[in-house]
Order: sequence, then C-alpha cells, then structure tokens
Amino acid sequence: MKKILIIGASGLIGRHLYKVLSKKNFVIGTANKKKKSLVYLDLSDNINEWPQITALDVIILCGGITNIFNCEKNKKYSRLVNINGLKKIKIGRAHV
Repeated sequence: MKKILIIGASGLIGRHLYKVLSKKNFVIGTANKKKKSLVYLDLSDNINEWPQITALDVIILCGGITNIFNCEKNKKYSRLVNINGLKKIKIGRAHV
C-alpha cells in the first residue's frame, strides 16, 4: 500500500484519481476550498502555511488554474499558483 498525496483532488481529474487510487492505497487529497474529506491546501499560500504531511510515496499534482482566459487575465496570480506552486512542492518535498 502506497501513501499518495493528490494536490487538487476536488477537480475533475484529481477527484477521479482519488476515487480509484483510494481502493488500494492510503490517499490524502487536497483542495483550495474547505471540504469535509479533503485537506485544505492553497498553492498560492506560503509553504509554511501548508499542512504537515510526511512519509509520502507519491505526489500527484492536479491543482492549478486551468482556465486559459483567467491565466491570461491575471498572469501574476496564475504564475504564483501554476509555476511557483509547483516549485514549492519540489522544494518542500519533506515539508509537504
């Protein structure tokens, strides 16, 4: 059994991965909105505000801003979430 973190488990792909992988693995899902079965994690937040989740075997990133029009309209925030969020995951691998 693997310990898997799915960042963005409330989205279309993340939700389906969470459902399928949970059958044979210990899966922790995150969302940027408070949901009952998911851990709150906003990629735009400072990494020190992220939850402490350790001893992971796999991290799957499904979170981010996916609407291209929103990305074009708000480039700074899109970069913060889609690029810097990924960098924070890489840097904070032991922290996440």
